[in-house]
Amino acid sequence: MKNIKVIIITLVVLLLSFFSACIVKGYTKYYFDENINSKVTSEIRGIDEEIIKALRNADFMIVEKHYSDALLDTGYNFQGLFEYIAPTLENREVNIYKEVYAISTEEKKAQSVAVEDLADEEGLFITFSGYSKKMYISMYSFSDGKSETLLFIEHVNENNTWQVYRMTFGELSYFGMDAQGIYQKAQDLYEKGYEIAAAVYIPLYTSSVRPAEYIQYANESEMQSFFEELSDAVNKKYVFPMVLSQNSDVEIYGFDINVVSEGVIPTINYITKIEPIKKNSQYLQNEAYSIHEELKGIFEGFDESFDYFIYRAFTEHPSDPLKQYYSYSSIVEKAK
Repeated sequence: MKNIKVIIITLVVLLLSFFSACIVKGYTKYYFDENINSKVTSEIRGIDEEIIKALRNADFMIVEKHYSDALLDTGYNFQGLFEYIAPTLENREVNIYKEVYAISTEEKKAQSVAVEDLADEEGLFITFSGYSKKMYISMYSFSDGKSETLLFIEHVNENNTWQVYRMTFGELSYFGMDAQGIYQKAQDLYEKGYEIAAAVYIPLYTSSVRPAEYIQYANESEMQSFFEELSDAVNKKYVFPMVLSQNSDVEIYGFDINVVSEGVIPTINYITKIEPIKKNSQYLQNEAYSIHEELKGIFEGFDESFDYFIYRAFTEHPSDPLKQYYSYSSIVEKAK
């Protein structure tokens, strides 16, 4: 199990020592993972199992009893949240990601802390709220082999009863790369001069850098500075929308990314003059290959960095959120 250290937020004290069982800071004790009292862990996991089952079934009402008044009083549409999350969790394997238990040793609420994972050079800060004398954070990852979604639950103990005080979801990783892995991948591409290939990873970084509202990577500012530098470099070197010379009827206006079983696939969005889109699939497929050949000479390292590419054609820029736009997507495979 990973070693962990604790810092007190209000004092901004960074403890440099590793520990394996428990640490006492001020009037609060902190226990981690397998070192937590098994009875407490069993009780929390029992509640969490009900919540996960309810999430998969999109049925909030069966676990409403476990929610604190403070959470219910927010007026949030929990049933809507459960219905939104359920398809994401379907057929996904669930694993315990991390557990932290805080106990106040005095007649006070446990102190607000951040737990830093020191398994690697940069840590992951997990923030308690300081709401109760006893608090328990449990995190679960749901994986489908392509991406991992993180379920973050903060429990508080009031009148000897455990209740859910906070619960959030977020993307944790893609193909085993968390925000730091994505940062390293983009950095490696950028150092080779492959700016566009590196920029393709920006959406993945943005969606995974805060896998839960109360989690933050210790080197987030460093990662953010890099991606801002990368964005500036791309904007200075290339002008979008981009009109091509060999494919003069085409206008490239942006990039997206798709995560599929084959891996990360960049999507090139462009405006075509081939109409109607619905009846000209072969022409659009040929156009996609022609565009790709030209872009290989414009974006250094683009073709080498991915195995597949999606070219999505529109007849006009899809700028109006209230309007329906038709598009056609062509898949281009890198030549072996």
